[in-house]
Amino acid sequence: RRNNHFFIKKWTNLFVEDNKDFTSFEIYKKLWYTVYNVKIWMNCNLWCKYCYLLNTTKFTPEIAIYGNIQEETLKFVENHKDKKMLLNLWEYTDTFMLDKITDLTVFFNNLTLKYPNILIESRTKLQNLTLKFDPNPNFILGFSVSINELDKFWKKEQVLSKLNYIQWLTKLGYSVSIKFDPIISLIWYDDDFFDIIKEMDLTKIHHFSIWCLRFSKWLWRVISQCGDVKTVHWNFQEIHWKFVNTNREHI
Repeated sequence: RRNNHFFIKKWTNLFVEDNKDFTSFEIYKKLWYTVYNVKIWMNCNLWCKYCYLLNTTKFTPEIAIYGNIQEETLKFVENHKDKKMLLNLWEYTDTFMLDKITDLTVFFNNLTLKYPNILIESRTKLQNLTLKFDPNPNFILGFSVSINELDKFWKKEQVLSKLNYIQWLTKLGYSVSIKFDPIISLIWYDDDFFDIIKEMDLTKIHHFSIWCLRFSKWLWRVISQCGDVKTVHWNFQEIHWKFVNTNREHI
């Protein structure tokens, strides 16, 4: 098991321009937004066993909160205040994991009210969040809905509960993105899923995205150390140095 240690740090390299062509970011880049990944904190105690963060943190057990994030953010925004920017809060952690302690989502929400050229996209695997700000079209709540056996929230009743929660948020007026990420099979994609989605206020869905699991040989070795992957019945083939789900085109 992973032991979680908690650290508060000061750091200066908290904004990293995203130059990767992820589908979920193409939406913003086509609107001439520059995407910056923001390190609000590092690591996550959910520790989903397929997560690419395992590749970047190399099993570092600590959860680090950056105590100077507000100060560094205000300096960064002032230096780029004429630029259309998306500040992506979820590349390095689950946005809401420690929000009850830090209130950083309130800080970033207020930032969009002061600087209309800024969009925020958060992301979380959690549900029943404590939201301390009113609906704001420039603050997009991103939800990761993962269907695979290495995810902590993979059981169907948990996924349907999360979709019902997202549906409720859209009725309240919050702007939401839904990331079906990663999809391993289509076995649960039935009327139960789509009936809930059809009942959402689709004018409040900023975007959907679909991501199919693929990973490097190195990350597969990491995954194999995290749990008993022999019990996971996936079909993969090696394509261009990566293992790719053979169901991907169908999905």
